[in-house]
Amino acid sequence: MIRAIIFDLDGTLVQTEALKAISYARAAKQLKPELNEDDVVTRYDDMIGRSRNEVAEALVERFGLNVTWQGLIDIRMKIYDAMLADPKLVKQQEYPYATGLLRKVKALGYPTGLCTMSYAPETAVVLRTLDIARYLDVVVTRDQVSRPKPDPEIYHLAASKLNVQPAECLVVEDSEPGVDAAVAAGTQCVVVPSDLTRDRVLAHTPLKGEVIVNDPADLDRTVLRLLGR
Repeated sequence: MIRAIIFDLDGTLVQTEALKAISYARAAKQLKPELNEDDVVTRYDDMIGRSRNEVAEALVERFGLNVTWQGLIDIRMKIYDAMLADPKLVKQQEYPYATGLLRKVKALGYPTGLCTMSYAPETAVVLRTLDIARYLDVVVTRDQVSRPKPDPEIYHLAASKLNVQPAECLVVEDSEPGVDAAVAAGTQCVVVPSDLTRDRVLAHTPLKGEVIVNDPADLDRTVLRLLGR
């Protein structure tokens, strides 16, 4: 029996992954003006769902940036924070089919959680801008766990905070690392890939406990069916 619903944030409730990709590309170009920003975006897209440190390390190595991974993060965060400070831009990235589902399952009485590889300050800005924090009982961010997705730690922690077992949770994700983390934690996982993650999600064989929803219009009824409603 499903007793709680847990959502991913970036790429699931809101397409901030696209903004993150642009922020990394602009930061890399500041450091190396001859770079093509599209190349950086493409490389970032291959790592969606990975931790900030992993992404920065990979980009520094791939593009020969004369900076430490932390240096790249520092430059990139100034750009990304400026993006998040624009409410209109953030709202344009919202996925109404997913935020609508969040509101619906909350109205049905299910405890709800959020598990994200974003850090607490950025997460708070996005939740406030989209006005969805009040629909979440538990929010677990990257800075609350020692190991990033695809490690299951973040979903174990969320289930514990929701006072349920992982097997009693239904997770809504969009990327391979997120699905891997949810399934490894012992939850059931509905994955609704975005344009940035679809190819990689559809290329792998579904894991036990994974349900792929390729058309976002099917997300609502798929989740409600799994809930027995």
